[in-house]
Amino acid sequence: MTQHADMQRFCGPVTDYPLNSCLRILDVGCGAGGFSCLAKKNTNYVCGLEISKNNSDIASQRIDQVITQDTESTWMVEEHTFDVVIMNAYLEHVFDYNFQINEVRRVLKHRGYLIIMSPNSGSYIDRLNLFAGRTPRCYLNYEHIRQFTIPMMRNILNNNGFLSTWVSGTINNIGFFNKVFPAAEYCFVIKAVPIIS
Repeated sequence: MTQHADMQRFCGPVTDYPLNSCLRILDVGCGAGGFSCLAKKNTNYVCGLEISKNNSDIASQRIDQVITQDTESTWMVEEHTFDVVIMNAYLEHVFDYNFQINEVRRVLKHRGYLIIMSPNSGSYIDRLNLFAGRTPRCYLNYEHIRQFTIPMMRNILNNNGFLSTWVSGTINNIGFFNKVFPAAEYCFVIKAVPIIS
């Protein structure tokens, strides 16, 4: 399966909307905009947050706006301005994930939602590696500050006022497998909405 196909599957909750849905989308840690440009889709407005000036320069040619800043401090984004916030392979790179989720809550519009994709430290491959006495591959990426499993991510979201409404595995192209057993996949995707009190 190609990386592009994985991105398309991750993009599902965004690209399943009609072409003229006019969504305002924020991609946190957008990198060079490789995923962000898939979310752009006709009338969607896509803004990226990115710490790297080089990546920001490339992304700014692919999407509507890029804000270059350290996302570990308050985002330079107004409250309640986005329909969708995307964190694609991002949260495992930050120190304070609670701060990040609270920033999402601050910038989301009413009825907006969050999409997170993250490596899954509970994947079947990592479990087999551990069982065989080998280092699980989720621990081989030195850039990852922490690891997540699906139950852990759901708890983090719930503790920060979000409810997960959809979960899927990604990476493996095994039809039903990623829907039925997302906890076994190498990466997972979670869609979550703010809990309205």
